[in-house]
Amino acid sequence: IQRYYQENYWLEMLAQRDPAAIWQYPYDHPHCYLLTSITPYLDQYRSSGEKKYLEAVLGGWELYHTQWQHIGGAISICEVFAYPPKSAFLNLMNGENCGSSFWISLNHGLHQLFPMEEKYTNEIEKSLYNVLIANQDGPNGIRYHTNLNGRKELGTAQNTCCEGQGTRQFGSLPEYIYSVARDGLYVNLFANSSIQWRQVRRTIKLEMNTEFPFRPEVKMRLSMAAPVRTNIRVRIPIWAAAAMPIHINGTLATTGQPGTYQPLDRVWSDDDTITFTLPMAPRLSLYTGIDQVPTGRRYGLEYGPILLAVVATAVADAVGKLPTSPTPEERTFARMLFRNTAEATPDSNIWPVYLQVNEQEIIQRLQPVPGKPLHFNIDGVAQYQYVPYFQINDELFTCFPALKTPESYPAETVGSNDLALARKGAIATSDSELPSESGGTAKIIDGIIANPANFTANRWHSANTP
Repeated sequence: IQRYYQENYWLEMLAQRDPAAIWQYPYDHPHCYLLTSITPYLDQYRSSGEKKYLEAVLGGWELYHTQWQHIGGAISICEVFAYPPKSAFLNLMNGENCGSSFWISLNHGLHQLFPMEEKYTNEIEKSLYNVLIANQDGPNGIRYHTNLNGRKELGTAQNTCCEGQGTRQFGSLPEYIYSVARDGLYVNLFANSSIQWRQVRRTIKLEMNTEFPFRPEVKMRLSMAAPVRTNIRVRIPIWAAAAMPIHINGTLATTGQPGTYQPLDRVWSDDDTITFTLPMAPRLSLYTGIDQVPTGRRYGLEYGPILLAVVATAVADAVGKLPTSPTPEERTFARMLFRNTAEATPDSNIWPVYLQVNEQEIIQRLQPVPGKPLHFNIDGVAQYQYVPYFQINDELFTCFPALKTPESYPAETVGSNDLALARKGAIATSDSELPSESGGTAKIIDGIIANPANFTANRWHSANTP
């Protein structure tokens, strides 16, 4: 019974990092809910100590992270359609709120097991800002999907799974800011907050003041009745653009490296302070998913952990304002949850945006908008502006504009295992046996002959195509 209950074959596939374990899972329809099957294996490992459970969890984590995660953090595999590895669709529904909620829970469990590995709290941070917070829709409810191109969905209050999981995560926010250890504290996220804990039979309180992510400065103050030794470990995010100096009581104490926790192990006194400035900077990432554009290449832009979106400058002033209650027609429109996003948001296909800027110059062309933190004008491109994705409401936008590509840039090499060969310009090396279907393999891969449902039958390769 145990062999079937815990699915030993699936444990082995996860441990081997086999993508079929996720997108070709044989029961129900494979999507982000498989994360709820991976997380219990972590509990099994903690209770039994058997390494096979941990290997399965780490393999599952790596598969989702490398194969089914958008720039910015949204989980890109959803229900209904087939989502091959690294497909990262932009015009097909993806980024379920549930997926990021489950992803946060898995990473929180891994952080508790491996608290010095910064990558797990980095995933929590991205998911909170770029999915959970971005999917709040004021009085309208919580959005189901994380649309990254076109328009966001209208939020709903219909007791969907994504509403319930989102609400649970909002209630759990305090759990992610700090972690208490036997010898001290981990500072994981940066937000106005305070925590009080007991150590060596003494009560210690830490209060954090910051306007992050709108400003990078952080100040923490300690309170205690008498001096006590404790180890306060400060997270230096992997997205930090440089090493981060940390000051204690105004004096440089140490410098931490990106992607680490910097220990501050010492005897602390009442009113001691810890101050630092997070090295935030813009960071450009190439979009490698299926929804490419005819000219140029699409890029995502992040500032620290914050995913940015391009909007028309004419509507930029409205970004960040609370949305209004919808009309009945908009409510009807919002019920189109399980349709293709390109159909449910008709504007998505007319946005990709082409920024007439070289991909090697875009960072240098960004100009902060006075009085609007995280908003950037683009020198030479007056009609568009970058803004935080989490502030987008109903404005037309894209998180993946196309940039001009230098002529000297080498042509992209397409591997034999690339599931998006035809979209990337590959030439079929094997054809259908029918003379009338020249290039049939490439057409099937591209979905021209086969519709998305056919991919679930593993018909993406000539060897498996009748």
